[in-house]
Amino acid sequence: MQIKFNQIVLLAILIFAEMTSGCSQSDSNDPNYNNSPTITGNYLGQVPPGAQPQLFAPEIFTEGNELHSNVVFSPDGQEVFWTLMESYPSEILYMKLENGVWTNPALAPFSSPFGSSDPSFSPDGNKVFFMSRASASGNSGADKENIWYVERDGNDWGDPQMLSAEINYLTVHWQVSVASNGNLYFSGCEPGSEDRKIWFSEFVNGNYTQAQLLGNSINSYYYEGTPFIAPDESYLIFSSRGDDLRYTDLFISYKQENGSWSQAINMGSTINSYGHDLYPIVSGNGEYLFFLSSRTGILRAYWVDAEIISKLKEDSTDY
Repeated sequence: MQIKFNQIVLLAILIFAEMTSGCSQSDSNDPNYNNSPTITGNYLGQVPPGAQPQLFAPEIFTEGNELHSNVVFSPDGQEVFWTLMESYPSEILYMKLENGVWTNPALAPFSSPFGSSDPSFSPDGNKVFFMSRASASGNSGADKENIWYVERDGNDWGDPQMLSAEINYLTVHWQVSVASNGNLYFSGCEPGSEDRKIWFSEFVNGNYTQAQLLGNSINSYYYEGTPFIAPDESYLIFSSRGDDLRYTDLFISYKQENGSWSQAINMGSTINSYGHDLYPIVSGNGEYLFFLSSRTGILRAYWVDAEIISKLKEDSTDY
């Protein structure tokens, strides 16, 4: 796949503009020295956040590079994927931790020339789900986005596969999330409609069942999207304009003992801002909640201690 010149410049800006506190300069006596920073450490060498959201890696994901997808780490923390808002057709970028050093940003090996975006890992790290405008053959463009997945093949990734019509008959967009049992949660709307809601599909005997709309404890009269499902399906975080909000806030619902979902609650001013707050992802070890926020004017990645999830559960009157 050819990379356009402006994309090369964009990738260079991402990594060379500034150095993070977790970066160290290569030894100038090294014959391979190229003035690029060396990024080491967990989560791109960033200092972990506390109870207040912090910008994630602002020296790498700079203000000039608005994110379309969140910064998505593999459960083992060895890979990170994301999508930039400005790229067209959209392309998934990634970095990988090799011998303790993060590689420079590059196109994900499964990114399609017809557009790919919004990656998310399965809890075991062996699948990545994403959106693409490629046709089922992968050799031409499609008339809408569809949900695809790719499976790990040793140290590489296999060939991308489009999910079946049981899911992709819907108009899908943005985040898709998968539980440990394979059940899929995603945002979409009926063909011809713009009423975006949260849907799910059960994974039964290796196949996905007909997509079902989640109930009114989660979906409301307003917009709902960008869901994240806990690996054990114990909670669901998503974005909504519930209560006629001007911008999306993050809401959370908890699975109750009878299998139903509690009434979703706003995650509050600790998380939500006067801008859009959306695209939640909890790290593979359950320690950190990542999300996108436009509180500074554009969508950038933030992270916070995930303890807020259990605290909100204690305060939930419906649980």
